Amino acid sequence: MLLFVRQQVEHPDYGCRMGFTYLGQVTMKSIEGSKPMQIVWHLNTPMSEATYAFASQYKAIG
Repeated sequence: MLLFVRQQVEHPDYGCRMGFTYLGQVTMKSIEGSKPMQIVWHLNTPMSEATYAFASQYKAIG
């Protein structure tokens, strides 16, 4: 599987959503529940420091 993510806020100058960022290949670690189901992925290559700094601002849902 390949993981792409994007920031959900609109670009302040253009009024459109930002593009997707490719984080790399992932391996499924676990899956549980339904409606919604929760999947835990293992990112095969670590994120860049800038991407991690952005992502660490948000809590995981669940």
